[in-house]
Amino acid sequence: MKGMYYYCEDKSSSMLNGYKLLAMDTKWDCVNSGGDWMKHFTSFDDIFEGLHAIVIVATGFGWSKIMYQSQYLRGMDMIPKEGSSSYFALFFLVFTIIGQFFIKNLFVGVVVTTYNR
Repeated sequence: MKGMYYYCEDKSSSMLNGYKLLAMDTKWDCVNSGGDWMKHFTSFDDIFEGLHAIVIVATGFGWSKIMYQSQYLRGMDMIPKEGSSSYFALFFLVFTIIGQFFIKNLFVGVVVTTYNR
């Protein structure tokens, strides 16, 4: 998934509410039409960004945004399209349930152990 968490952002008003963006398919279509090829805040480009994204998913704060970004992935230097990679939703749902369950049990275990002393 390295290099896949990018999107096209147009700072001019030539996009006409995203209609021009629908005709684009690659990074180069975006750049040639005056757009900027931007990276999402969270990605899996290196180990630290990947761990940051996994911690966000495990804690439950903003995990759905990362899941939706992953569902739109099509490939390296490709503009994200809705519903392109729906199988990522299963991973994020399972990881969220297991990750949040683990963190809550760890917290409750520490609290119970502390008060049992």
